[in-house]
Amino acid sequence: MNPPVIYIAGPMGNDEETEGRVMKGILAGEEVWKAGGIPLVPHLHFWWEKEHPHSWEEWLHLDEHLILRCDALFNYAPDEPSIGRDREVRFCKSKGIPALCSMEDVLRFIEGGINAQ
Repeated sequence: MNPPVIYIAGPMGNDEETEGRVMKGILAGEEVWKAGGIPLVPHLHFWWEKEHPHSWEEWLHLDEHLILRCDALFNYAPDEPSIGRDREVRFCKSKGIPALCSMEDVLRFIEGGINAQ
């Protein structure tokens, strides 16, 4: 069986703290990878955006298409505010894609113990 593909969702923003939040997304992806999942880390679009700017809506549209190709979403910072991440979580729920809120949930999902949000 193939390992699950897990979309990494968390705050990004567009301010002086953005690079630090991008690194947190990468670290969450690394945790998922070490646990046996295949992380999809949209935070890496940060560098794409520097060279080829797009609107916030365009990025979220792209992200929704990526989410549809994933087995689950990992909301690694559910207590931190993020309009985009909240929209991604709602999108997952509307499509029946599990939205996981802790590494424990991610581990159970990878092991086959969680099937829905």
